[in-house]
Amino acid sequence: VVAAPRLGDEVSYCFNGDYYPCGKITRITKGWRVTTDGGKTFNRYKETGGWRMVGGTWWMVDGVVDERNPHI
Repeated sequence: VVAAPRLGDEVSYCFNGDYYPCGKITRITKGWRVTTDGGKTFNRYKETGGWRMVGGTWWMVDGVVDERNPHI
């Protein structure tokens, strides 16, 4: 069972240990395309519980997370 995102949820995007806030969800289409008030758009990845940013390798995560990978 996958917890689907909801309108108004605060989300961030991440890759390889780096996390950046991107705002609240403002739109969810029938095809599970999620848009935030920060202008980022994510598509559901296949039949998984993951949402990947359009045109990139960044992934949407729940909550406001602002961290950088200390290994770089």
